[in-house]
Amino acid sequence: MICQDEHLVENLNRVLPNHIRIWGYVETQRTFHAKTKCDSRVYEYLLPSYTLNAFERKEWTLEPSSDKDYMTRTEHGAVTKYIAPTDPQVLKAYRVDTPSFDKFKQAMELFQGTHNFHNYTIAKPFADPSCKRFMMDISVNEPMMIEGMEWISVKLHGQSFMLHQIRKMITMAMYSVRTNTPLSFLETTFDATKINIPKAPALGLLLDRPVFGLYNERIKDIPNRSCIDFSLYADAITQFKKQYIYKQIFAQEMAEQTLFLTCTFSFSLPLSLYINTHFFFIKMSTQSIDELVHAIANIAHVEQPCLENLLTIKKLEIAKEPIDKEYMDAVKKCGLQAEKDHAASGLKKATDLVAESTLKVQSEKDKIHEVEVQNEKYAIEYRTLQKYREDLDDLFNGMDALAGQIIMKSDLQELKDESTDLFEKIQILEKVKELIKEADMALLEAILELRASTAKEKSMGAGKVYFPETAFECLQEARRLYPDLPGFKSPTEYVKEQDNTGAYYSPMQKYLWDVRKRLGELITWCADEALVLLERETQVQVRLGQKTDEYNYERRRILKESS
Repeated sequence: MICQDEHLVENLNRVLPNHIRIWGYVETQRTFHAKTKCDSRVYEYLLPSYTLNAFERKEWTLEPSSDKDYMTRTEHGAVTKYIAPTDPQVLKAYRVDTPSFDKFKQAMELFQGTHNFHNYTIAKPFADPSCKRFMMDISVNEPMMIEGMEWISVKLHGQSFMLHQIRKMITMAMYSVRTNTPLSFLETTFDATKINIPKAPALGLLLDRPVFGLYNERIKDIPNRSCIDFSLYADAITQFKKQYIYKQIFAQEMAEQTLFLTCTFSFSLPLSLYINTHFFFIKMSTQSIDELVHAIANIAHVEQPCLENLLTIKKLEIAKEPIDKEYMDAVKKCGLQAEKDHAASGLKKATDLVAESTLKVQSEKDKIHEVEVQNEKYAIEYRTLQKYREDLDDLFNGMDALAGQIIMKSDLQELKDESTDLFEKIQILEKVKELIKEADMALLEAILELRASTAKEKSMGAGKVYFPETAFECLQEARRLYPDLPGFKSPTEYVKEQDNTGAYYSPMQKYLWDVRKRLGELITWCADEALVLLERETQVQVRLGQKTDEYNYERRRILKESS
């Protein structure tokens, strides 16, 4: 095995670029999947300490005051403004005072626990259950020096995060300090009132590590298995981040002043007043709204073909799953030592099955790749379309109270709720499918174990069947997650017959093979159910896009009539 190489890590790192490192490895269960077994994540946000200080007041202007001014514009070019930069040496020399640092730390700690984070993402109503997120731990480390500038590192450990959540949390805590706002105001952001919170730059955000807590808890008592523990390499990882990540963030900040430009407003009033009057956003103008509306109209036609192509890709991926299983089974049969020793013809048949399955898998991959290539242009324009709609919504903030929009807004919300509900059901089905696959793999491992030795089968006694605990737990959890999952009858009749390699199986082994067939039928059922929901979600997404554009056209009309 490759794991028998005691210098594996060193040998791999020797051929990798310096900015890509492997810290270590552990042997996992065959059913381990890094994505599904990860139950929480730790992110880090790095910000220069000067962002906690309100320097001299800076105003955006429509004309530059010098050739050193920074320029900002929306992606579509609707709004262009200029700002005079603060001397980089002033920013570099700043050192945060103890009261400001302590207040920032207290502000970040207020996010710990379970809260409704609807104000910390986009397009999510307060009533949406998915807005409730659990922050397990948030720590603000003491300021550190990077290339002569003071920086603050924030570590956020949560079960899951929403789009822009961390960046908006950082902004809220940062501006609470800059504007001398009471921390009690921060707690009101978890209430139903809609508050527009800007995003801190993506520059300082990085994934620190995934956490496999539940997996580690299950594995710790199993012989010859090790937990996945990144803390074993903490010193090396910290050194790597300082050398290759922190320095890159510092260099980009010095070159572009990304964080400075985002935090350039200097406030003298409490944060609550600025948020309620939308001082965080560029002043809304009819011209910029018109440009965005026209830009959206020019590319809105890509939405339906893009979403339909994504649906086609998903269908092809689902169609590929049984072929992947067929290939896996063929490989496992080919690898059985007993077949090698006692059934040369069976081994040849198994080898032929592997070759045949490999061709099938590649054929399905080619189909998926073909659609992905076709959809590439649509996907780029669709992302642009979504960005335009988001920008337009930002410009329209504050108009929701105007008459004539209530019904349209209600219709839009119904579509959003329907889309969210469908998405959550699809996610549950995907989780159920993964659990059934894990149970299937556990049964396959059991069959291989029984074929390698008859001792366990003989020890079971007459009328009893060995059924892996992992498979039982997975199927039990799948049933809990999706109560409508069909049941299946347990195989009761043993028929002595050859499989497709000419091999025979004992009654217990045959029983487990038959259970696997029924699990395969359950996986197909889940896939079919998911496809029905996916088709409905695609239709809802298309309607949602159309309704969103209609809603924005109406808001533009009302704005022009009231101006």
